[in-house]
Amino acid sequence: MSDPAAVLELPPRLLRPSERFSVAGDILTHNQGWRTRSLPLARLRTFTLGVRRSPYARPVRFARLRFARFPFGQDVETIVCPAGVEAYAAFIRALAEAACDRAPHARFEAEGGRLAGAMASVVALLGAGAAAMAAAAVMSGFAPLGLDLACRLIFLLILAFAITPWIGRGGARRLDPRALPTELLGQT
Repeated sequence: MSDPAAVLELPPRLLRPSERFSVAGDILTHNQGWRTRSLPLARLRTFTLGVRRSPYARPVRFARLRFARFPFGQDVETIVCPAGVEAYAAFIRALAEAACDRAPHARFEAEGGRLAGAMASVVALLGAGAAAMAAAAVMSGFAPLGLDLACRLIFLLILAFAITPWIGRGGARRLDPRALPTELLGQT
């Protein structure tokens, strides 16, 4: 006996044809206009749910799926749901259930903040700047001035490391695919 197909039909957007996603067995199929794309759920690596909020528009919910591609690389499929689509929550639950069964190694997560990546970049730039400042000052004969400026940059680096525990709390959190949070699915 085969699994019944779960289907999500999204309304057409400006200058784009309507989209249709379906899950039948272990295959996710995306139809957009004439194009059809089939992805086996066994290759799923990451299942990310998220919501984009704006003070000027209604929230937009999405599911980002990353699939392994052989020999190297990955395929990414993003299901973007505008506000008002009723079947989104049921489809995402069915997709998560099928993905959990077909790809037990996949990581299910809620999208986290992007602040942690930005902070890591700032820390790396501060560290590189402190090292370059000290090296340039020593080579030009102004070692005391260069070391003073490098120490100031290192102090900023220490402050950045001091706030990283609070930034990490806003990162991606693990989800149970059989009990997805209702706030990410658009249900009340």
